[in-house]
Amino acid sequence: MKLEGIHHVTAITADAQRNVDFYAGVLGLRLVKKSVNQDYTSVYHLFYADETGDPGSDITFFEYPGLAKGRAGAGMVHRIVWRATGEEALDFWQARLSEHGYESSRAVGSLTFHDFEGLEHELLVVETTDEPLVAQHPDIPAELALQGFHAVRAYTHDPGRSRPLLEDALGFESADQFESADQAESADPSESADQFESADLPESADQTPPTTDRTQASQATAAAWEARGAHRGGYYIYDAPPEERGVQGAGTVHHVAWASRPDEQAGWREKVVQAGAHPTPVIDRYYFRSVYFREPSGVLFEIATIGPGFTVDEPLERLGDKLSLTPQFEHLRDQIEPTLTPLRNPRESWARR
Repeated sequence: MKLEGIHHVTAITADAQRNVDFYAGVLGLRLVKKSVNQDYTSVYHLFYADETGDPGSDITFFEYPGLAKGRAGAGMVHRIVWRATGEEALDFWQARLSEHGYESSRAVGSLTFHDFEGLEHELLVVETTDEPLVAQHPDIPAELALQGFHAVRAYTHDPGRSRPLLEDALGFESADQFESADQAESADPSESADQFESADLPESADQTPPTTDRTQASQATAAAWEARGAHRGGYYIYDAPPEERGVQGAGTVHHVAWASRPDEQAGWREKVVQAGAHPTPVIDRYYFRSVYFREPSGVLFEIATIGPGFTVDEPLERLGDKLSLTPQFEHLRDQIEPTLTPLRNPRESWARR
C-alpha cells in the first residue's frame, strides 16, 4: 500500500466571503463545493480545488465568523506549498498578488505570501511527472496557474519522534535533501497521538495542539518525507518552531489529509493502530471517507479516500453553484440555509465579460 500524496488541507477562516474572493478570485482555484461543517451545520465548509475537484489540489475551510486570528506554533502546519511551472509563473503571481494588495517574498524558484488572515503559502518551481491539477480562470493562463499541492511544512522540535509512524506505519520515505528558499533547521513534537480520540474533534475550531516540554526537545535539524503512490506524491516537512505557543484560529491549518485508495483505508487504519496512535473509526464524509489521528508531533492527520468525489451530488459543470448538503442533512435545508450568509462566487461574473 502507498498513500497518493496530499489529499486535502483544511484550514480555518473567520470570513467566508473574503475567503472566496481570495482563493477563487485571486488564486484562481475553483469553488467546487459549498457545504457546511458536518458537526456544526450553522457554519460553512468551503472546498477549493482544480477544475474537476481532484485530490491533491483541494484546500478547504471551516468558517467561524468573528473568530480571532490564530498563530502557528509547535505541532501545527505553518505553510502550504504549491507547485509552479517556472520563474515566469512566479513573475506572474508576484505581480498578480501585488495588484490585489498582497505582499510577497521572492527567491530563486520560490514565492511566499500570506492570505488576508495570515495563512502562509509558497509557490515552488517543481519538476515532476505528476499530472498538473489546474483550475480555469479567465485571467490566469493554465501554464502559470497553481499546479496542485507539493508539500506542507509543520513545526516540531523533534522530527525523530514522528519518524516511526511516518515511515513504518504510513510508508513515507525520507527526503531530507528537500530544500526550499528558506530551509529551516529543525522541527517539534507535542503530546502523543492519544490526544485525538473523538470523531467530532476534526470539525471543531478550538483544538490547539498540546504544548511541548522544551527541556526534553532534541536539537534535530529539519527533516522531510515524501508520501508517493503510483500516481502522485507530496512532501511533509518539519521546521524549528517559534518560541510563542501556537493558537488555533483564523488563518491556521486545522489538519492535513493524505490520499488513500478506498479499498486500502481499513488497512491504513490498522497500521496506525499498530503504531500506537489512536485513530477514529472510519467516518463517512459522503464525498470521501475519513480516519483522523494525531501524529506524535501534534499535527492532526487524516487519511481520506480518493472518491466518491464532489460530483456525487452535483454535475461537474455546476460544482459549487449552490449549497450542497449531504443526505443526512438535506431534510434540514430550510433550517440551515437561512443561517448562512449568501456568498458571491467570482465565476458568476465571467459570463458578463
